[in-house]
Amino acid sequence: MPSASASPTRLARALAELGRIIKTIHLLNFFDDEAYWRGILVQLNLGEARHMLARVVFHGKRGELAAATRVTAVTWRPRWHRPG
Repeated sequence: MPSASASPTRLARALAELGRIIKTIHLLNFFDDEAYWRGILVQLNLGEARHMLARVVFHGKRGELAAATRVTAVTWRPRWHRPG
């Protein structure tokens, strides 16, 4: 809430009501419009594919972080932390 008082201000109540209206419109579109639903599904699948790729590349498919070598530790330092 924008105010520190116990009851929300008129602006806070109006913003909360606006949020509920926006959420209702989204849900109605989601259930009524197949193209809208499919667009959301495509974005969800892209996000899941990106996370799966990151897990495979970073963790080597076993959920374990590989032991870092001295070379990789130096390579991943920010430029301002590198010696020389």
